[in-house]
Amino acid sequence: MAGIGFKLVKLASRSGVGGTLAAAIHGAAISAGPWICMSAAILGLQYWLAGSIDGRTMLGLQAVLTYAFSLSAVVAAPIVAVATRLVADALFARAPDRLPGILFAALATGAGAVTGTGALLFSLCAALPAVETMLAIAFTGLLTVVWIATLFLTAIRDYRRVILAYVAGIAAAAPLAWLTPPGGTMLLPLLAVVAGAVILTATLIVSIRASFPALPVWPALWWHAFAVHAQVALAGLFATMAIWVDKWIIWQGQGSVAASGMLRLNPLYDGASFLGLLSLVVGLTLILVVVETRFDRAFGRLMAGCTSHAVLARLDVLRADLVTVLLEGGRVLIVGQAALALALWVTAPMLLEAIGADPRAIIGFRFVVAGAVFHVLALYATIVLSYYDLNGRALLASAGFLAVSAVTTLIALPQGFARFGWGYMAGAIFASIVALAATGLATRDLLYLLFVGNNPAIRGDDRRWA
Repeated sequence: MAGIGFKLVKLASRSGVGGTLAAAIHGAAISAGPWICMSAAILGLQYWLAGSIDGRTMLGLQAVLTYAFSLSAVVAAPIVAVATRLVADALFARAPDRLPGILFAALATGAGAVTGTGALLFSLCAALPAVETMLAIAFTGLLTVVWIATLFLTAIRDYRRVILAYVAGIAAAAPLAWLTPPGGTMLLPLLAVVAGAVILTATLIVSIRASFPALPVWPALWWHAFAVHAQVALAGLFATMAIWVDKWIIWQGQGSVAASGMLRLNPLYDGASFLGLLSLVVGLTLILVVVETRFDRAFGRLMAGCTSHAVLARLDVLRADLVTVLLEGGRVLIVGQAALALALWVTAPMLLEAIGADPRAIIGFRFVVAGAVFHVLALYATIVLSYYDLNGRALLASAGFLAVSAVTTLIALPQGFARFGWGYMAGAIFASIVALAATGLATRDLLYLLFVGNNPAIRGDDRRWA
């Protein structure tokens, strides 16, 4: 799915510093748009509405937005993972006419799943009035659509429409948020974010359809694909849950509060965690614009050698070139992400003071930005494993991320805010070790895997767990 990365590389190389900056901005929007949008919405509403609604109502609004974001991400994760595989297969087969049907099926599945779970969450647990409940469910569904649409943005031709979509969404939401009267309820702010999400999703879908205008046809084997690619779906689900599991647990820990009905938040950690996770944008952008495009070319050369009957010595040279590209990509990610983490670690007191956060949140923020360095490496390694079609190994890494993060957070929970973020960092370290080790071993044995060990003509279905 490195397609749009090649377009952004050309933009950066042909237009000097301005082109590089534009490529970075577009790459960030495409790779991490929902994270940026949601974090900006929570922080922005917190400032804009400080004099309009009381602290209790603001806390309830933050709970609705946070739970909607969490639920939509988890519900969309397995759908996006399977759809990614189907879209990649369609593009490889030069059958782009399949993409509208995959998009329609993914959107329908995601909307159906999140509507039911969202209704249970907000009607039974949130204790919201009827109108606010409907808006919360609608917002959760729209976020799910954004998560799914983000996948297809990597394959569209016009990346400028992505920025336009987010700008249009913000432009629609901001005036309604500013109209909230003093002493108001969360109705207008919720209506504002729903209006912004409607404009955003509509613009994204129109952009995708402009690139792939064929008539949508429901994929014949859509539901079967979830069984065939169960490892892919589970890996996506576990990887997303791993990002959230420490927050779910800490919502019951020191400093947590009942925000709306049974919905709980932990103001001491939530803002710091969201802000810290935004540092992933740098790594995700580097992967999209720089790292994956280089790896895609090197891997393509190796596969071309395999299919054109190159001699073994030539294949060894191509595999050695691939190793060089892998190491160089890892170096780029480590330098970029670690440099940012170091800068954020040092400036944490000033950053958190600027957003009015509790000084105790500095600890959690620092653990999260440190964990993001390892998280990016784990993502990079699992992308490579996906190219190798070793989905079982990617699943092992994401499951380990989830398990270690959950267990470590539970163990550290009695120590309070001094260990907030520790679980996420520990899980990211474990996942990066497992994923990098699996990638290294697979790359060493890559020629054997391509011809024998992971060859479906020889191994059949066993190859998926090789």
